[in-house]
This record gives sequence, structure tokens and C-alpha cells, in this order.
Amino acid sequence: MPPAYGGPTIPSVSFVPSGSPAPQFVPEGIEAVYGDATQPEILTQAGVVKARSLIFAATGSEPADVIRIAMQLNPNLLVLARASFLSEAEPLRQAGAHVVVAAEACRAYGPTGEW
Repeated sequence: MPPAYGGPTIPSVSFVPSGSPAPQFVPEGIEAVYGDATQPEILTQAGVVKARSLIFAATGSEPADVIRIAMQLNPNLLVLARASFLSEAEPLRQAGAHVVVAAEACRAYGPTGEW
């Protein structure tokens, strides 16, 4: 699936919880890996060992666990993570995330750019 902005295509993998229907969650052209992303063998199957970055924006799996295991498998991985709340950001950083975006902060900042 070509990117909307017309730039280079970035190989992507989407984790899908076991038992979930992939077509509902995974856009056409994106590889799906079924299973629990906190399991090293699932992360390995998804290619995290050779990956340059991991963007973790999911709910469900424990994000800090996924990040910690991914960093053990590939210490050079650049990790960007999404947290729902500011209180969740520090554990993600401690797990190895380089950048954490908290949805709560984005909503608080608002469209005017003022707090």
C-alpha cells in the first residue's frame, strides 16, 4: 500500500491478538503477525531483531513489557511509544522507549497550541 504522502514505503508489521480477525485491524499490504507481542518468539517472527525502529501505539499488551523484550532482542532499536496518560510515560521510558507521546497531553495542549 503506497503511503498517502507519496514518500518511500516503510516495511511495516502489525501485531494482531490471537483470535482477532485480521482484515478488521490490518490495512491491505501490511503484514500481520498473530500472537502476544510480549512473547520473544512473536517479536522475532515480526522481525524486531533486524528492525531499525518500533512504534508501539497499541492497547492490550503491556507496553513496557513489549518494549523491554524488544530492546533485549535488538539493543539498537529506536522505540517510539504512545501512552494514554502522562502517568504511563515514565514506565515506557524506563523500559527503553526513546520517545513517548501521551494522548492526554496532546488533548490538553489543544488545537490552539496553548495549555
